[in-house]
Amino acid sequence: SKMFGMIGQSAQEASEQVQGLLQLARSSQSDQDRESAPLEQIVAGALQACGEDGFAPEQLTLRGGELLVFGHTANLRSLLQNLMSNAYRHRAADRPARLLIDAQAKQNRLHIRVEDDGDGIPAADRERLLQPKQQGHGPKRGTLGLGLAICTRVVEAHDGQLRIEDPQEYAGASFVFDLPLPPDVANPAST
Repeated sequence: SKMFGMIGQSAQEASEQVQGLLQLARSSQSDQDRESAPLEQIVAGALQACGEDGFAPEQLTLRGGELLVFGHTANLRSLLQNLMSNAYRHRAADRPARLLIDAQAKQNRLHIRVEDDGDGIPAADRERLLQPKQQGHGPKRGTLGLGLAICTRVVEAHDGQLRIEDPQEYAGASFVFDLPLPPDVANPAST
């Protein structure tokens, strides 16, 4: 029965890897099915998709959630779900888990910072971790090394760039990226 357990675990890992690779392929497609949606709706979907292995709503601070983003909402939800899952997995043992999502409209783009209060990411690892099949070190690492690569592809498919920066408000990791605003949104902040 131990052997069946190992076979079942291997099959589960293979299935997760295939799903991750499919998600990576879909995220880089240029998709014409873009729509306007409030950021808070995408965040709520990502939070729900994380389920019990994620932040409770009271651990999340969202600023600018009423702002609209223009994109493929399933991919954007996947982007935020990956960032939330990473933040939750790398939460610090000595302080409460917290997540900040801060969005500001500037120059026809929605600039978003997702910052956590977890272990952080050393500056030397930041570029590497955004590439496929790359993982951090230690016991909290993910299983496939595709999550941040998927995030990078989703942002690039929306003509943006994903960066890992020094945190501004919390002590952990800070992911910064930009997404398009809806074309019909008059944005007085962009002048």
